[in-house]
Amino acid sequence: MRIALRTSGGRGEYELAGRQAGTRASDLLDKDLEFQITPSIVLPGHQAAHRVQGKPRIRLEDRSKDLHAYRLLAAALMLPKPKRELKSASTSDDFIRDNQYAVAGIDVDVVGRTGSSALLRPTMLWLENASRLARAVGVAERMALVQTIWAEAREGASDIASLVRAHEAAVLSGGHSDIIRASEGLRRAMAADSDAVEAVAQALGAEIDTTAVAAAAAIPSGGEEDETDPADAARRVAAEWHKGVRRSSSGRAFSERVRTAYQDRCAVSGARLPRLPSTASPGVEGAHILPWSLFDLNSLKNGICLNKLCHWAFDAGVLRVDYEGNGYVVSIPGQVGVEAGPNNMDLAYFELFIGPIPEDRFPPNPAHRPSPAYLQELNTLMYDTA
Repeated sequence: MRIALRTSGGRGEYELAGRQAGTRASDLLDKDLEFQITPSIVLPGHQAAHRVQGKPRIRLEDRSKDLHAYRLLAAALMLPKPKRELKSASTSDDFIRDNQYAVAGIDVDVVGRTGSSALLRPTMLWLENASRLARAVGVAERMALVQTIWAEAREGASDIASLVRAHEAAVLSGGHSDIIRASEGLRRAMAADSDAVEAVAQALGAEIDTTAVAAAAAIPSGGEEDETDPADAARRVAAEWHKGVRRSSSGRAFSERVRTAYQDRCAVSGARLPRLPSTASPGVEGAHILPWSLFDLNSLKNGICLNKLCHWAFDAGVLRVDYEGNGYVVSIPGQVGVEAGPNNMDLAYFELFIGPIPEDRFPPNPAHRPSPAYLQELNTLMYDTA
């Protein structure tokens, strides 16, 4: 399903279009739209799709204070300010700048709906200039960058860190005007009219994956029609969110604390893989359980020590860790087992570790072991979403 910009001479109209599996845009008419940008952050939309001249056009509750999704999401994702008039946008290839592009479409998954509201999960923003050149911004990937920056700013004393904290507070509060004010204040401080996320990260000492900034792409014409089951879509996006905050300096310090607590031992395989005087790095890493959550991201109870292959498998959803009774248990999710054979994926290494994890692989202090509640929340998001 897509929130699509329909240009018709004026500013254009945003319409809810298409369907996802058995849900059509018409099923969401007159419902308050909310936008889930991470599993724990939902932005109230204060808008709904109404039938106007036969089209499901999106209208705001209060035009004096509420923002259309394209402005709201751009500000939450630290993107430059978009405009609604595509015909007056830039024709330059370098168009991701204030008022030089339009958000031509927002791909969304339908998370749920009630009698009065619908929860949508934005998955992709399609940025376009007047020459119809497009850039794709993945929402989950972009939010991982934003949260990396948020995490780094929490311990910073600079003016930029303070402005980033204001941005985080505004997004978490969901207030439209607060989000715009915080986003614009940060951009003014950076003296930027282009995408400033890399500059902000650099100013804070955070390392980010710049491939998630904006990639050239062609807007798929069939993107409004999606046969993906909502539960499968939720698992896919949860896996992206799970990558989360990892590469900031605070993330590196977290990884070191986890490795020290576990004495460089992988909890799943049991192998001790410390860094040697002659090697560049250890063979284990501190993996976050809930890197996006509102909990203390870098507490030891939100981490587990894993070798590099197990870390990938944990993030990707190939390995699942549960707390059952009085201990931790490793399993391979059923869907992974079903899909592995036809796709020539070798699970033999991971199958060696299925079952209870010996207690001596965890830190002696119970407060430093993975939180059962955090594991349960992760597993609910990645595997148990109905």
